[in-house]
Amino acid sequence: MLEAAIMAGLAAVFFAVATPLVRGAILRQHTAECARKIMQAADAFDFYASAAGDYPPNPGVSQKADTAMHGVFSAFNIDWWDDQTELGGQWSWFSSGKGSGSVVISGPRISEQQMTRLDALLDDGNLETGAFQRRVGRYHYIIKEHAL
Repeated sequence: MLEAAIMAGLAAVFFAVATPLVRGAILRQHTAECARKIMQAADAFDFYASAAGDYPPNPGVSQKADTAMHGVFSAFNIDWWDDQTELGGQWSWFSSGKGSGSVVISGPRISEQQMTRLDALLDDGNLETGAFQRRVGRYHYIIKEHAL
């Protein structure tokens, strides 16, 4: 009986230690996957911009551009664009119409802490500066203008 109690206690300690480690590993994997997808989408937008002369207008502004962009997504094997991101929120894009664009993550329940981790992986870890920024509750990975 004492051996069973000791084994149960050891198992409880093991699970108490392992659970946060596993959760952290899963979160790091989700963050890395989200960063990979951002970079893949940025490549697709750069491809569109090189062919069309500018980044596509904001979603819903031009049905023709939306359809063309989804064709580019298909060519880049981006079949996840209409799904939720690994860190919450939805994928979108933004175009200034002046030779720059951004891959956007938006949604009401996005964790700022998770977005800061994503920023540290992609950029400088500061949501107010650099290529990955928070703007009006949305998170933008700004595609470099010189890509055109």
